[in-house]
Amino acid sequence: MREVVGLVFVGVLLLTCMVACGSGQSEGEDGKEISLFNGASTPTLGVVSESEGATRDSEDAGAIALAPELFLDVLAPEDETVVDAPEIEVAGNTLPEAMVSVNGKPASVDATGAFVVLVTLDQGPNSLKVIAGAADGTQVSRVVSVVYMLPYAYHP
Repeated sequence: MREVVGLVFVGVLLLTCMVACGSGQSEGEDGKEISLFNGASTPTLGVVSESEGATRDSEDAGAIALAPELFLDVLAPEDETVVDAPEIEVAGNTLPEAMVSVNGKPASVDATGAFVVLVTLDQGPNSLKVIAGAADGTQVSRVVSVVYMLPYAYHP
């Protein structure tokens, strides 16, 4: 277990550097080669033993696939927007596999992680709670305030 925890720590540190530098491999303190890709496009953490010449990966060494972290960006509307229409489109980005809802209304998420949902507003202030959830139960949320005011009709 201690080896796995150490490998995870080293892997996270190396992943940032090696991906940014375009490399997928580095050498650890003990002279063993550490590979983050192991021939795959998805980063995984494995150790190549110099004596064995074989990679220990998720099947035999408990390597950890580095999954993207759940995030939520609400692109529209901006917080504290004032509108004169009873409906507004809420748009944003998250992970493609995430489930999104706005005030309990499900939003469809496309293959790029983009979503748009039409929400009905009450007259006056409205709080739009946008929630993105992953299959493992983790959630992130954002609250956007929108004020719906009836258009002023001028009558001389």
